[in-house]
This record gives sequence, C-alpha cells and structure tokens, in this order.
Amino acid sequence: MQIYIVNDSPRAVALAQDLSLPLTDYWNGTGCLLRYDDDALTIITAEALSYSVNFLSGRLNYRQKRASHEAVVKAMGQKKRVLDATMGWGRDSFLLSQAGYDVCSLERSSIVVALVKDGQRRLQEKPFKILQQEAVEYISTLNQNDFDCIYLDPMFPDLKKSALVKKDMQILQLLATHDEQQGNLLDTALKTNIKRIVVKRPAKGSTLTLEKPNHSYTGKACRFDVYFS
Repeated sequence: MQIYIVNDSPRAVALAQDLSLPLTDYWNGTGCLLRYDDDALTIITAEALSYSVNFLSGRLNYRQKRASHEAVVKAMGQKKRVLDATMGWGRDSFLLSQAGYDVCSLERSSIVVALVKDGQRRLQEKPFKILQQEAVEYISTLNQNDFDCIYLDPMFPDLKKSALVKKDMQILQLLATHDEQQGNLLDTALKTNIKRIVVKRPAKGSTLTLEKPNHSYTGKACRFDVYFS
C-alpha cells in the first residue's frame, strides 16, 4: 500500500524525508495520505477514514485522570518498568505512564510511530519512550532484569470480521504488522524470565496460548491475563 504526504509545508517535506515517502501536490485517492490538519498529523485512507493521535481526547482524558482504576494498570502490579511490546496508538502506554510506570513502547510500523510521536509533540511531553522495533526480535534479546513487566496487546482476531470496528482500529489494521505472530510473541516473552507478562484479550475470549494464566483482571470489554515467571 502506497502512502503519500501532502507537499504543503517544510515539516511535511522533512517528514517525507524521514519516512522515505513520496510528496504529492495532488492525491488521486489511492493508498493513504498523511497531512497536517490544524497542527495534527493526520492519516486519511482511500475509504475516507481519517485519524490523528490525541492523548487528551474526551474519553482518554477522563481515563488518564483516573488511571489507577484502570484494569490494565491493576494487572501490572507494583512493578514499574514496563515494556509495551505492541504499542498501536499508544493509549495503554499513555495510561500506564500516567499511573507512574516507566514505559518503553515497541512498534514496527514507521507510520504508526510518526503519528504517535506527533500526538506526544502536541501533548508537549513524552510520557513514554518509543522504539521502532519488531517485537519478537527485540524481546528475544532481553534479560530478566531489563524490565519488570512485558505487556502484549495483540489485535483481537474477531476485529477483522466485524463491521462495527471503529475507524481508528480499521486504520491500524491497515498499517500494523505485528499481529501475525501472536502466539510466538507470548512464547518469546515467557522465555525471558521477566517476572510478569500481561496479555490483553477480549473479556470472554480464549487465552492466547494453551498455558493458563496465573491471574486475570477483567474490565467491561477486555481481560488482562497475567503470567508469572
């Protein structure tokens, strides 16, 4: 899938150079387009879906103010150094950072990384560190003392079949490249002997592998399975 950047400002030119993407003065509606709308880097798809990362949007802003009550935060326990191996749009990384965790997030898609970093720019802070890395490859290099917890949020398989998927998730599915290795991701994480592995699943969904979790925290829509080494 080809992605273009609107040639309308020096920062657009710089972004095109950073991402090695073509600039365009006219988009014919194929592939995807990146452009700055009201200072926010925005992606637009051929289906006219658009999205920009906003960490202070209504719902997320409410959640970050009460981050300690979030199921994802409770699942992390008292450990402070968290590797979010499947960043996506960075919402869980942001919530964990607001709850006091030191978060490092991995994402293989350079486009997703650019959009999330732009969200951090407009937030005027960098609440969590971002590395553009392939998750399995990175995790396989870790020692047990590198992090206190590894967090995995693989895409739910039923999302791809649903007509009700929100537009941000539809766009993420177009861009993301890590969901094909879900089982391998957990197996690799468990081999690190890092103390705690947390996996996000649908509330009533199956576990990611046959191995039973040691504990689970369930929210309205999601369940967080916890594995101890």
